[in-house]
Amino acid sequence: MEFFLAPGEWFIAVFNLGSSMKLIPVNLAEVKQALEGDNPATCSSSLICEGIDVWKNQFLENVMNYVNATVPMHGVVLYSIKCSCLAQYRALVESIH
Repeated sequence: MEFFLAPGEWFIAVFNLGSSMKLIPVNLAEVKQALEGDNPATCSSSLICEGIDVWKNQFLENVMNYVNATVPMHGVVLYSIKCSCLAQYRALVESIH
């Protein structure tokens, strides 16, 4: 299986080293900040994201700001995520209608 990342798309791996299943929230704004730094193009508004749980092959649609990863004990979850600023998303939707 091959994956190619589009601009603005990320792979996020969430690890659980514990001895029981855990729900681990991932703050996508923090991920975006860590990957893109203090880029002026980085938005300050809420994020709207979509993506896929790579191993389950399940789509994630209209995710707002966080992904809640349910990670099995001693396990890992892998997501491919692409986010947009909510303000930019709304402007795009309004321009289409």
